[in-house]
Amino acid sequence: MAYDGFFLTYKNDRETNERYDRIKEKYPNFRMVKINLEDWNDPKLTSAIKKIGTVANTKHFWVIDPDVEVNPHFDYDFQTNEWDENITHVWNADERNSWRSVVGVKLFKTSEVLKQSEEHIKDAYYLTGEFKEHDTKQFVKYKPTTETYEIFYWGKDYGKVNLKRLKQRFPEIKTVTGDNNVDVHTKCREMTRTDFYYLIHPNTEIFNKFEFDYSFAFGLDKEKQKVVVWQKQNPITNLTREYHGLGLFPKEGPMFEEKDYEIFNFKKKAVYEKDAMCKDLEFPVIRTKDMHDLSHEVDTDMYWLIHDDVEEFDINFYPFIYDRDKIHNFKVNTSTGMPVRNGVRLVPHKPDEEQQKDIDLIVGRLKEIEIVEARTVEEAVKLAKEYTFWMVNPDLKLINPMIDDFYPDLYNLGPTHIWRQRARTGKDLGHGGLAFSNKDYHPDNVNLHDSYGMRIPDKHNIKKYFTRDPFKAYKQSKGRVFYWVIDTAVELLDDFQFDYYPDIFSIENVFAFKSEEGKEAGVYLVHRPHLDKFKLTEQDFSFDRFKNIIRVDEVASRVVGHPAFYFDEGMYKEHAKYFNDHENIDVIDASKGLAKAYMRATKMTKSGYFWAINNDVELTKDFSRTFYVDRHHKSHFHVWPKSNPYTGYVHQYGGLSLIPTAALKELKPDDDKIRKINFKNKKPVKSKTPSSADIPFDVVFLSYREKEAEENYAKLLSRVPNAKRVHGVKGIFNAHKRAAEVADTKMFYVLDADAILLDEFKFEYFPTVWDEDAVHVWKSKNPINGLIYGFGGLKLFPTQLLRDAKDWNIDFTTSISEKFKPMPVVANYTAFNTNPYDTWKSAFRECTKLSSGIIHNLKADEDKERLDTWCTVSDDNAKYGKYSVAGANAGRKFGSENADNPEKLGLINDYDWLNSQFKQDFNNE
Repeated sequence: MAYDGFFLTYKNDRETNERYDRIKEKYPNFRMVKINLEDWNDPKLTSAIKKIGTVANTKHFWVIDPDVEVNPHFDYDFQTNEWDENITHVWNADERNSWRSVVGVKLFKTSEVLKQSEEHIKDAYYLTGEFKEHDTKQFVKYKPTTETYEIFYWGKDYGKVNLKRLKQRFPEIKTVTGDNNVDVHTKCREMTRTDFYYLIHPNTEIFNKFEFDYSFAFGLDKEKQKVVVWQKQNPITNLTREYHGLGLFPKEGPMFEEKDYEIFNFKKKAVYEKDAMCKDLEFPVIRTKDMHDLSHEVDTDMYWLIHDDVEEFDINFYPFIYDRDKIHNFKVNTSTGMPVRNGVRLVPHKPDEEQQKDIDLIVGRLKEIEIVEARTVEEAVKLAKEYTFWMVNPDLKLINPMIDDFYPDLYNLGPTHIWRQRARTGKDLGHGGLAFSNKDYHPDNVNLHDSYGMRIPDKHNIKKYFTRDPFKAYKQSKGRVFYWVIDTAVELLDDFQFDYYPDIFSIENVFAFKSEEGKEAGVYLVHRPHLDKFKLTEQDFSFDRFKNIIRVDEVASRVVGHPAFYFDEGMYKEHAKYFNDHENIDVIDASKGLAKAYMRATKMTKSGYFWAINNDVELTKDFSRTFYVDRHHKSHFHVWPKSNPYTGYVHQYGGLSLIPTAALKELKPDDDKIRKINFKNKKPVKSKTPSSADIPFDVVFLSYREKEAEENYAKLLSRVPNAKRVHGVKGIFNAHKRAAEVADTKMFYVLDADAILLDEFKFEYFPTVWDEDAVHVWKSKNPINGLIYGFGGLKLFPTQLLRDAKDWNIDFTTSISEKFKPMPVVANYTAFNTNPYDTWKSAFRECTKLSSGIIHNLKADEDKERLDTWCTVSDDNAKYGKYSVAGANAGRKFGSENADNPEKLGLINDYDWLNSQFKQDFNNE
């Protein structure tokens, strides 16, 4: 195109813009020029062309008059020649405009427009003066545009199908998005090229008769930038309800507030068309079993949510726009005509459960609810044919007819509803019997009612079996759900009337009733299908073996008690006095043998069992002599836990036992077997607290002529106030024999006079029954050479073993018993280096033992290493170190030379001989 072009218009409608866009796309040099809508005689048109002359950059410029439509094939490449370049060229339309002006396409010479008066321009519009008219060949027409405006559709995540239908009629519709009305209208104003624009809300269906061709009847309305709004119909009733959904809005002028846009509250600033041109999109109906599932995907701003239990419903209700963000909850009638808020909801596309509104309208009717006979909701779910159902327990009796008119409120619909049940006497039995539920039952989603729905009938149909054999009752009860078992080992209380039924949450169990004094059960209510799951045999059938057995807090029976005996074996004299004065416990002399004493106890027992209390324990609590033994353990030796008296912790079972007399007579066990309860049919009884505690062992301090003996004994008494002492007994064997006689416990500790206990050591150790005949030796620390092992260490001896000893080996400690147990803990350090002689003597005796190999259960490598240390190592800061090394080497020589001469080796226990050897070596030091 050789010349600049200018598209004149006094309009801002969509069609005018489309005409300009078509030219602009092909000829980018064209510019649009807006002129005022004035009388054509007004000089503003000529003034506009005059001004165009000042901005044109070519010697000629094109002008397309307002309301002129130019064929796309018009030749804008036309150029003047030397004969006609100074005159105006016109391509006129056949028709004149409403002001009788000649319009079309004009080509002005720029210099002439600027030079000539405005009459030069008017000549082209009224065909006066000089001009050259060209044949238009139908390419130029006067065709005023209609008032068509941009159409916008508010794009949300619904209304997509509606938009698709609209675009089939009006492809030019543009989508605009925004979080609110103000955002959307702001974007529409920015995007539109027309002076007004239509906005369609996505919940609005436009009638086919509406063509988006609205024309202002009064020009003043348009000039005042008024909004045009249309009424919207209810799609079900076709009644008009409100102005909303469709509007024509001005591009310019002040904007409204968000709330005004939201409800079309434009008052006098709008034209309200009385004829409806749109309607709400029809809300879809979603049938459901879950009225609280609001996650349904729909293409409308709201949808109906209707429960499957609702048979008839009315969906004529359409809320006003200001309520569209709320969940609407409606009422329905039960089958008996009782209104209930449930069954029908109107839900927004994006529901907020905090925004709800209850509507006092009955819009539906519920069908009759199925009744299912069952004992648990799980069972009823399997039997029910309908989704929603009543569960009624056939073992119980209905109290009131609530099932005829109850239906849960909307906010209680999801859970299962369970009512209470009671005994004949009115006693509360928890929840169960009557339930309202559905097939989506979940045990954690239950609504519990406080009112009673069912009770135990006056005549109960649950069978009773009196037997010691629960397996027999189980076999006989085949086909039943519940049955009673009463163990013939107990007797029923007079006031127990079987007026019990389990709550629904624990119904599938075995229920055990108390005996008097809180003893084990003898009366059981059994849920037979529960037992069937375990496929039990007669051999392992026992109610008390079930981990999930339920103990009912009701006393139904009493158990006969068993006699209790304390077996006095001759020790623990002070403790025996306590039981001699006890009202409920008899003392049996067991000093001549525990087995004989137990057999004597069997003759004193009529119940088949007796309680045995060992003489080395004290009872930590009073115990009742009644204990129910189930039939599977009738021949078992029941033992209870006992604790360490220092720590309070249970360390083994024993101390208190329940002995079956028949089994004892048949087995005829010896003392050791009884003492250890070493039976295959032993049964430890679990208890939260131990029934007995060990009595602490005696501690005996051995001294002879040691200078530090008094001081060390005083230190021991500060730790063990009741520690005993053996002093001045000549000979190690004799001293230990005397200690065993002084001790009054079955084992006793021995601490040598030169031993000093470590502060951190505690007398907390108690051996198991398997180690009570073993000599225990704790480690000791040597102050001269640093060795840590049993030399000079604390010892624990079996009392009776020492009392019965007739002879002894050179190393008394390791040979008195066949069992020797070195303890891993350091109990003391041995302060044998108090003077030259005692230092030399101790080293001589120990190294004689190490070198001669007389130590019982010796370990050659360890003994060799210890011997070398004794003979060579001495702490410079330790007293009398040279005497220790000298004594060690002398003892090593003596032990090696006399290894095969026990009589000669025995001299190490002769303190007079040792004294003479020391004086001989050290010249009477």
